[in-house]
Amino acid sequence: MSAAPKGGIPAGSLARRQIMVLALVAGLYWVAHSMLRPLIAPYALTLGASPLTAGLAVGAFSLLPSLLAIATGFLGDFFGNRRLLQFGSAGMVASGVLLVLLDGPGLLILSQVIAGTGMLAMWLAIQSLMTFLATETGSVDERNKRITNLSLFVSGGQLAGPLLGGFVADAAGYRSSFAVFLMLSGLVALASQQIRDPVPPQREQDAGDFGRRLLNSHRVALDLLRQQGVFLTAAISFLALFLIDMRIAFFPVYLGEVGFSPLWIGLLLSTSGAFAFLSRPILPALLRRLRTSLVVGFSLVTGALAIGSVALTETLWALFALAAVAGAALGFTQPLTLALISDHTPKENRGIGVGLRVLANRSATWIEPLAFSLLLSLVGIRPTFVYLALAIAGLSLIVALALSRLEKKG
Repeated sequence: MSAAPKGGIPAGSLARRQIMVLALVAGLYWVAHSMLRPLIAPYALTLGASPLTAGLAVGAFSLLPSLLAIATGFLGDFFGNRRLLQFGSAGMVASGVLLVLLDGPGLLILSQVIAGTGMLAMWLAIQSLMTFLATETGSVDERNKRITNLSLFVSGGQLAGPLLGGFVADAAGYRSSFAVFLMLSGLVALASQQIRDPVPPQREQDAGDFGRRLLNSHRVALDLLRQQGVFLTAAISFLALFLIDMRIAFFPVYLGEVGFSPLWIGLLLSTSGAFAFLSRPILPALLRRLRTSLVVGFSLVTGALAIGSVALTETLWALFALAAVAGAALGFTQPLTLALISDHTPKENRGIGVGLRVLANRSATWIEPLAFSLLLSLVGIRPTFVYLALAIAGLSLIVALALSRLEKKG
């Protein structure tokens, strides 16, 4: 049986078991995450909230986490990502309890602050562990395959979550869906106990050194962000998550307005998850044949145009086709940005590097609902989808061209 030093990278069969447990945790996390997010805006409206308040409830999930992402990444480096998983799963459980037992727009917003903070810690730890376990040995091509394989479990969760949430909400109401979210959060907490840190945490430092390092973490993050590769990776993550959150948070509002039930909405969202799942295995082959910048540009621009086009139709087959195209295109972005952040950050600052990526993600998921809600109140839901999608498509072209220039520099 393979052995590993205490706190070191697991070896042999132990490493494979750790990767499988991590994949299970990631899959369960995303089932819970992607079943909860589409329910928040419609549920807020049923409580009598205005569209702006519903947007605030959606944005509350990400506002505080976006401020804490860098410090949380440092805490993962210092105390270990296993501790971060435990904290994050506790936050998920606490938010589930609030959703099940209490109601009202104010408490809904509070539950989303807690859920967002817990899920920030969970997802940051999962990504850090993923980059360590996938990249420690082997070629770049093998690294890309490992990250892609782990991402398949994420796609599976993104596929199952909206369908599960929509089915339960349709059959038994929103409160029952929140009870399922609470049960999934408990499973995530239990599975997380089986994870060990693949590199020794830095907690052997004294308390004074901890405080200095924590205060210094934002300077380290700024130094990393000045590197063009890290900055472009964060920009790609921001644009991708802006589009994905438009789909997750506001497809249900538009589709509800044109007469679709929660079950059909869940099916459409799960179609995107299914095609993200199907597209990811071909990513390593694409990266062997095409420059990363080309794949990034195709993914973001195609995803943006597909999402913007949703508001131009009410035809069921067209909505399913657009959901499939958006899912397949945007399915490339997560493994792409994980590979890029691995390439451009040193191991000792990997948590902070992943924290920058998560900061970009979380910033997108509070800026997007606020921008969407503001435009929605001014021009209506159809133009809002189109205008935001075109803006993101244009920014995506700029980022892809900048990444192409960086690649040519070598």
